[in-house]
Amino acid sequence: MSWSTALLTHALCKSPSTLLPPEVYLTSSPSFTVVNDLFPKSSYHALVLPRLPFPLKDGTTLQADDLSNLQTFVKKQRKEVVLEVLEAFEEMVQEVEGIIKGKMRKEKGWEWEVVWGFHAVPSMQHLHLHVYSKDLISPSLKNKKHYNSFNPDPEVGFFLPLETVKGWVEGEFMKLALPESQYEPILKQPLRSFYTGEEFKTIPKLKIHLEEELKKLERKSKKGQA
Repeated sequence: MSWSTALLTHALCKSPSTLLPPEVYLTSSPSFTVVNDLFPKSSYHALVLPRLPFPLKDGTTLQADDLSNLQTFVKKQRKEVVLEVLEAFEEMVQEVEGIIKGKMRKEKGWEWEVVWGFHAVPSMQHLHLHVYSKDLISPSLKNKKHYNSFNPDPEVGFFLPLETVKGWVEGEFMKLALPESQYEPILKQPLRSFYTGEEFKTIPKLKIHLEEELKKLERKSKKGQA
């Protein structure tokens, strides 16, 4: 199995809580497996994967070909099915957010915002949702492509929040059908802080800024708790 299809291994795992390595496994349900991203782009970074076959309310299931990526899934399935799966994602995200914030409190002594969404053009096959702490501080975040693909600023537009995608589907606005060529230039945009909009020339300088901004949030949070 190639690198691009590696997530299928987790999605097909019949007993993820016992068969996946502890450093990989985070949690699971009958519909989803949640794993830690092995190359996290933030302090906390998880992937929510629909299990295969994915059970639907009418008793049918979705297979690997149905869930290869977000665009294929939205184009191929009925609107009702797409919304059912997205709503199931929403329910699972609540649990994952709670787990991440629990880790924050235990390991850092405070908690900050967690965000979740899809990449407009994912690098790996099998539909998956990213859930990560809103800081983008990680040794694995190494270049402009990494940063711009996870930048949570909605004006950037490569990272698609779950609620945004759901809204498009509900309104039948098929922005997801745009060709990859219209999304790829986003990855080459300047490095702009999602905190202040300030532009940085290099990743090291941006990272220093992000760390400083997170420390400001930490001081503010802990001051409020005092």
